[in-house]
Amino acid sequence: MFKIYQIRSFSDIPQRQTFDFTKETKENGEIIRSIIKYNLIEYYRHEKNIELQYPKLFCLECYFLHDRRDPKHLPMEICKILQWQECEREVKINFFKI
Repeated sequence: MFKIYQIRSFSDIPQRQTFDFTKETKENGEIIRSIIKYNLIEYYRHEKNIELQYPKLFCLECYFLHDRRDPKHLPMEICKILQWQECEREVKINFFKI
């Protein structure tokens, strides 16, 4: 299963992309929610069972089509760019020390 996103720009490396993840577990018929602070490397390792091979590559800042309220930061190595996609404008990258 894949999702289609629109790429907006580049963002920071996965190690510096942190967020709060709400994990739900069932115990004795009750749903227990716990909040875990992850960076993208930890998230993909623990929640998706994916070990990122290139953790120092920039992420892509992406949106669902026509919905720019909630950007997603995706490691480049998990994305598949289709051949018909094109850049609508020049992408300016501010490189910084990794």
